[in-house]
Amino acid sequence: VVEFYNTRDVEPQRWGEAEVPETVNRDELGNLRLTDREIDAIVAFLNTLSDGYQP
Repeated sequence: VVEFYNTRDVEPQRWGEAEVPETVNRDELGNLRLTDREIDAIVAFLNTLSDGYQP
């Protein structure tokens, strides 16, 4: 998910078209310019919010 929002607008071919394009917020997200290290840090933080549930 983090990778998607980081590159959605700069690599649209990577993700394909939205099913309902008019619902895509293009003003606030889509080109976050995060580095791989920053993405890893965000994912690590998000993992701390987990209660350990494994489906």
